[in-house]
Amino acid sequence: MLGGRQTGSFRVRGDNLGPSAVEVLAKSSSGEHLITTAVSGQPIEHRFGPGEVALFRNTSQRETISVRIDITSEVEGLGMRYMSTQNQAEH
Repeated sequence: MLGGRQTGSFRVRGDNLGPSAVEVLAKSSSGEHLITTAVSGQPIEHRFGPGEVALFRNTSQRETISVRIDITSEVEGLGMRYMSTQNQAEH
């Protein structure tokens, strides 16, 4: 999870470096919506709005994902946290 409390927008650019697909989602007060499902080697690019959270979700239960991202624009106040599948079930 990346973002959520920032006052400006931020852009995420990167690549899926791992063997399994990665879902990229935007989360806001109105819910989650899927931006893309990036297969291995596919680039990722999206601008997230003020207060939005960028979610990177592993589609595999067996493989670990590896994502390289660059974050630009309004990065002041931008936070990041990791949630495992167990943590997601608790929230």
